Parts: sequence; C-alpha cells; structure tokens
Amino acid sequence: MKYKLLYAICFACIVHTAAVAQQIDSASQKSLLDKTLSLFEWKIKTATVSSFPSAGYDPSSGLYGGILQVVSIPPKDTSQFSRPTSLVNHATYSTKQWINLKSDLVLYTRRGININMYLQYLQAPDSFYGIGNDTLNYNPVHFYIKDFELRGDISKSIAQTFFAGMIFDVSHTYTQAGDSTLQGLQIPAQKNLLLTGIGPYVAFDRRNDVNYPSKGEIITASFLFYPMHAENAHTFFTLQLEAKKYMTVYNDLILATQFFTGSTSGDVPFYNLYQLGGKSRMRGISNKYKYIDSHVYYAQAEFRKHIWGRFSAVAFGALGNTCESYSDLDVGHLKYVYGGGIRFQTSKTEKLHLRIDYGRGIFGDSGFYVTMREGF
Repeated sequence: MKYKLLYAICFACIVHTAAVAQQIDSASQKSLLDKTLSLFEWKIKTATVSSFPSAGYDPSSGLYGGILQVVSIPPKDTSQFSRPTSLVNHATYSTKQWINLKSDLVLYTRRGININMYLQYLQAPDSFYGIGNDTLNYNPVHFYIKDFELRGDISKSIAQTFFAGMIFDVSHTYTQAGDSTLQGLQIPAQKNLLLTGIGPYVAFDRRNDVNYPSKGEIITASFLFYPMHAENAHTFFTLQLEAKKYMTVYNDLILATQFFTGSTSGDVPFYNLYQLGGKSRMRGISNKYKYIDSHVYYAQAEFRKHIWGRFSAVAFGALGNTCESYSDLDVGHLKYVYGGGIRFQTSKTEKLHLRIDYGRGIFGDSGFYVTMREGF
C-alpha cells in the first residue's frame, strides 16, 4: 500500500512540474533540459545514442533499477512512408530478484524491408493462477522461470503500404514448480524446453509515423506453427489479428485505438497461452498470468496530448477477456482497466518516448509501468 501511495505522489509531482513549466520561460527551460540531456547523448554519424539510468515499478517484479539505452536512426529519404530505425536495450534487476535483459529492434531499409524483433532473457520467480477467467484466484502457485526468447517478423513491402513476410519465435524456457496450494492447484508439467515456431505474416501500414503516429492505421495478421521437433514435445499453432487506428481529434490531441484477437490450439505450454496485463496489453492487471487461456480479445483506446517541450500526457482505457473458445466469449466476465501516464521524448529528432503509466482494473488491481515506446 505504501508503494502505491509513493508512486501516486511521484506521478502527480511529475505531471504538476510539467504543467508549471509550461507557464515559465519555455525557451530557457528547453535549453537547460537539452543541455542536461546532451550529457547522456552521443552522435555516431546519423545515429543518436542515448543512455540513461532506469528505475521503476512493475506489479510482478517489484521495484527495479538498471540501464536503458536508445539508438535512433532517421530515414535517409523524406517520402511520406519513410520509416526511422530504432533499437532499445534494457537491463534491470528488481527487489523480487527479477533479472531482465531485453533488446527491441524496429528496422526499416530503403529497399522496403521491415524487421520487428526482440531478444530477451528473463530469470524470475512468478505466480500461476490457473487457466480460465471466471474467478480470481487469491492463492496462486509460485514457480521459477528462466526464459530466453528471440521473436519477431521480417517482411518486404509489396506496395508502398503493404508488407508480406514471415513471423518466427525461438525460445528456451525452464520452469520449476513450487508447492501446490491447498486447493490442489499446480503448474502444468513441462515437456520440453525448446520451442521453435514459424509462419506467414502480412501487414497493411498507413501510419504517418511508426514511433508516435497522429493519423493512419496498421492492420497485421499472422499464423505461427510450432512443429514437434522432439519426442513428446509441445506442438501447437497460433493465429493473430490486430488493427490500430490513429487520428488527430483537435490540434495535437490524438486518439489511438487498438483491437487484438488471438487463438491458439494444440498442446500449448501455459506460459504460451494468451494473457491479459503487462506493459502494453491492458495495463493495470497486476500479473500477466492471472487470466490466461487459449483465446483472447480486447480493445484499447488512448488519448495523447503534448504538454510542453519533450513532455506529453495520456489517458487510456481497455476492455477484454480470455476464453477457451470463440463460441464462449464469456461477456459476463469482461475485464476492464483505465489509467493515465506521461511521456518523455528521448530524442530531439525522433518521437521515441520513455513512458510512465499507472493503470487500475477490476478487483482493485493496479500497475505502475516504466518502459520505452508507446503501448500500441
């Protein structure tokens, strides 16, 4: 409880500071801020490299600290749909003994090749709440996970706004179960550590900016198949559809919306089932394993408004659920979240933001998140 109060106070102070700064001599303030940030920035040819100390809170991992590095490369041409390239590296350690190392790449080339990819190593204690969504389990099973994952998509522009290619996922995951609960809940047995998946991917992308779009839309669809590569191994497939729309409502007030649905079938390990919660998917649910199942659907909306200098603010809400099949959408147990946050532009040339969000949800759930890039 004391952590939540501390985060709420910090959040209010940051927003208040930004609002007050708007009424001061903005030119001198921007100059001072840019001079300070220049101590953490380096130029390597056209690339801008920024490195910052990182600190924050995640409902699952607790308080964490580490290093955040951002590499931003502007496009070499000025056509309408030219895209910047960015790489975000993050290394953190938390009070709950989470070790998280992650690299997140968004790459565009002049020949129309697009690569979205992340590489992550996670070592952490976590909690399993069972599979399903109709009740909240207050007595989860604790387990330990070591996960190495390389996931992403590679596509080529067929037309200026249409991309086609492949999606891939290679992961090596080790889980160690704790004791079962009094109700007999325990994590499902793990058959094999290595999972490899590959499949087709298509995207229709008309956004005017990949980092902070103010108009346009992007629609993606993918099919990912995990074949059996060893005796008695997990084999399954996933099918996903996502649509995002961005529009400028008034001046610099932007409305961003997202709809996502995913389906998986086969012998799926529990950590690959669809989840609600996290830094991007229905922020405010305190643990991503609280509501997991073979199908998911949710819709999110977010208002984004520039405040002053490098600062912006957002207000968001989302509604969604997981379910066993599309024939049983279980509308009666829909989950909801709402919240707000601030954004800080880490580069003068590209709208690549450090974001700080606080969300609340059903059953009094809440979450405080610090990360890079927009939620969607």
